[in-house]
Amino acid sequence: MQSGIPADSIQQRLAAKTINVAISRAGSSRLDFENRGIQEVVRASVHYYNTEREVQQLLDAVEQL
Repeated sequence: MQSGIPADSIQQRLAAKTINVAISRAGSSRLDFENRGIQEVVRASVHYYNTEREVQQLLDAVEQL
């Protein structure tokens, strides 16, 4: 899914809501990204210690983008 919003902007908007995400760019995943025509992605790393509430906050924030 492409939102048309630059990854840096998404990261900043989520950080303003205390949600941490990372950006992966084509240079770090050349074969996969190049084959799919992707330049960058925003990556949320949800772990076992994240609560359902935190995951829901992430989903709500992404929906509002």
